[in-house]
Amino acid sequence: MEKMPWINILSAWSGWLIDGFVSLTYVLTIVSNPAILSIFFPNSAFLGLGFLFSTLGFALSGGIARFVGSAIMGNFIGDKIGRRTMLLISVPIFSFANFLIFFVPGFSLIGYLSPILIYMIAFIVGFFAGAEYGGGTALSLESVPAKKRLWVGAFVQSGFGMGFVLIALVSFFLSNSMSPSFYVSYGFRYLFLLSIIPGFISLFLRYNSTETEVFSDMVKKKGTVKVPLVSMIFSKGGDSFKEFLILIIIIGGLLTVNTATFSYYANVLIHDNFTAGFAKYIFIYIMIINAISIVGVFFGAFISSILVLRKRSIFILSLVFLIITIPVELMAVSSNPYLTVTALSIQAFFEAAIFSVIPIFLAEKFSKKFRTTGIGIIYNVGSTIGALGLTYIAIVDVLFNNFVGSWIIVTVIGAIVLLIGTAMTRETLTEIDLDKKNIIDPITQ
Repeated sequence: MEKMPWINILSAWSGWLIDGFVSLTYVLTIVSNPAILSIFFPNSAFLGLGFLFSTLGFALSGGIARFVGSAIMGNFIGDKIGRRTMLLISVPIFSFANFLIFFVPGFSLIGYLSPILIYMIAFIVGFFAGAEYGGGTALSLESVPAKKRLWVGAFVQSGFGMGFVLIALVSFFLSNSMSPSFYVSYGFRYLFLLSIIPGFISLFLRYNSTETEVFSDMVKKKGTVKVPLVSMIFSKGGDSFKEFLILIIIIGGLLTVNTATFSYYANVLIHDNFTAGFAKYIFIYIMIINAISIVGVFFGAFISSILVLRKRSIFILSLVFLIITIPVELMAVSSNPYLTVTALSIQAFFEAAIFSVIPIFLAEKFSKKFRTTGIGIIYNVGSTIGALGLTYIAIVDVLFNNFVGSWIIVTVIGAIVLLIGTAMTRETLTEIDLDKKNIIDPITQ
């Protein structure tokens, strides 16, 4: 029995946990307490929201900062120096940068320098967080036997959900241990302060991790390429520019769905139809929903282990999600909080099931020569598209003045785009014998 390199697996998982923790910190802070905007931004709702969307969409939720970070760090470090080295650099910087938001003075003290500092820090966070998905996927999946990779990929993917659970739990305790006025004026800052703790834990794990044999063997055989990014796009081995664009469609559709759900759940929970007396439990509800989504990740891995083929698994799981979405979202706007949480939990469960296959699917799509660059760019360009999910909903809502309808339209369109992209892409596994045991290993190629 082959020994599982748990230190490498936990190293990748911890980075995705911090990424989830940090990303949802911004969403929960602003959505649950819109008055916090006026701390850092001009006392104008329009201008404040403009800065907010710039910060989230451009830097944190997979925007240009993440794209640039994944391209530069993957191209010059992850695929040339090592996956472990890249992850050792990324996590301390982006967790420490997020920690610094605790100290940023408000708009009343330093004027427009306050939102500028927030934006600069958010860009740094986004840049180095952009290295996490590609680097973590390559480090974890290259470290384990072929038969374990689907489940390891699902476990690492669950790190995001665990980060969401932790930040929701911390938000609940902080918001309920302080007076509302103090929390809005200052207490929310502790969410950013505490992000340094998982950062130190992840750094410890990564310091004790080892480089993958796949990468080390490639270096020994002088198999690294001069410019991984160029080799990836113009590769003759299957990773063509056309396939590159199809993968962006897949991830863009999936992350549009993700933003219109997980990032939008706080909006649903505080909507006018929701029972006001339960509003203070919003963080607990979000924690429950995300905890159930973690179960969904492993359910998706189980289904995929039966279906075997990655493309087929993603397509079927996405189709199931699309079928349940309209009735679930209609049920979610009930005035009964328990019905709302149940509906959102069902949706989160089936959406997370799709994500379970994404790490192994992307890892098998790219050669080891440019795996961190390829996965990182695809995921973060898709994230740039998906990060605007809340903006899409806002635009549709303005056009039709229908809260529920706009939410349903954007979620459904995202799911349809995901299905179209999945139908267009090639399968990653090319040779499987009749008993489905002898699988050619694309990870080592």
